[in-house]
Amino acid sequence: MGNPIVKGQYGDASNPIFKVFYIADPHGVIADFSGKPPYEF
Repeated sequence: MGNPIVKGQYGDASNPIFKVFYIADPHGVIADFSGKPPYEF
């Protein structure tokens, strides 16, 4: 809740729509039309 954007949207951590989660073993690819090769992480 230290981020002002998050705090502005949710108020505080007791707001029932605020959920904390993490993604185990994430994988992704960022690609665009710039001609650069896709970035994989």
